[in-house]
Amino acid sequence: MEVWQLVGFSAAVLLLGFAARLVFDRWKVPDFLLLIVAGLAIGPAGANALPADLRAGFEGAAGPLLSVTVAFLMMEAGIHLTVEGGRLVTLLILAHTALAGALTFAGAWAVSVYAFGLSPSSATVLAAATLGPSAVVLASFAPKLSIKPQTRQALLFEGILANVLGFFVVMSVPGLGTGSAGAAEWAGALSALALAVMLAGAAGLGWAFVLKHLHPREGVFIATLAVALGIYAVASGPLGGNGAVGAFAFGWVLRRAGGIARERALPGAQVDGAADLGRFHSEASFLVRTFFFLYLGLHFDPALATPSALALALALVAVFLAARYPSCALLRRAWSLGRPDTLVLLGSVSRGLTDILLVLYGISSGLVPAAEAPLLASVIVILLLASLAANGLAILLAERSRKRDARLEQGPEGAPARPQ
Repeated sequence: MEVWQLVGFSAAVLLLGFAARLVFDRWKVPDFLLLIVAGLAIGPAGANALPADLRAGFEGAAGPLLSVTVAFLMMEAGIHLTVEGGRLVTLLILAHTALAGALTFAGAWAVSVYAFGLSPSSATVLAAATLGPSAVVLASFAPKLSIKPQTRQALLFEGILANVLGFFVVMSVPGLGTGSAGAAEWAGALSALALAVMLAGAAGLGWAFVLKHLHPREGVFIATLAVALGIYAVASGPLGGNGAVGAFAFGWVLRRAGGIARERALPGAQVDGAADLGRFHSEASFLVRTFFFLYLGLHFDPALATPSALALALALVAVFLAARYPSCALLRRAWSLGRPDTLVLLGSVSRGLTDILLVLYGISSGLVPAAEAPLLASVIVILLLASLAANGLAILLAERSRKRDARLEQGPEGAPARPQ
């Protein structure tokens, strides 16, 4: 493979991501869904248009890039995660997260064991890995949707807490699914998690101080991203696989310590380092997010779509939707949510890279019996695509409903608005 081919393909990928962003801004078709479809179209599931050496080179670079993507987007989730509205809003969000997560885990485990005959250990890994929607995917679209702040907060909180719990249980607790995890294993996992959070918190406080005093020196923004990646690396390795948690905690502390501005500066006003960093990080997130979603489409192999894997994946998507209904109905009543917010909240069933990593970890560590490993490896990929499609459809319907409601509020051209 020539270097110019890989560089040219990378340029085409970035332009495709920009075009997908424009389509979302104009027609509200989710950009992540368009990128996945593009990957499917040019990959083995479609025309298989990429030369073998070019695809191998892209996939060879994908491993480190996907880790960078997780670090970036989890940091961004921490930056955007705010709870406004008081204690009642916080309690409702926690109640929604707990109820939806518990019903999702119970439903996924029961369907896997009783309907498809998986062993309890495999069902436990699959249910824990898919405990909640992907924080990476939610962070890629939630801040850009025209939804109520409470709805956005509920989505980000749920995704982050579910992913954190999934990482913690599957990767940090030896013996999960085999029943051999004891008090010592849980204590060690909790200690590693606490160390990762403390490391990220200290780094966030220190780097916020640096940003306030070094801006606008050249390279300070790149250095900020380097700190986030360093925390991810240390927390993923020596601290027991808590890299996503560390990146999130770093972004959360950095924002609250004044390292990231809450508002954009007005035209003509002096722009501080915090505001500039927020814009820079958004552009960097766009880059890695584009490669991430296209890679997911390219990675899918039609040979994985066996009837049993397809049936289990679709059954799990149905479980995810049903498990969210009770708590979403509670939030709709408590917050007087309209149809667009309700659709987004109910339809946010997307799973992502975290789920794949956790299932593969369960297979490689022996938590999943060897006889069931091929089925789970197939199911998780199909489940990811099916859940993203369902999530994308929910966003599309919600945005169209919002536009329709706006037209009704404005009334016909030249006519007074509809009475309130």
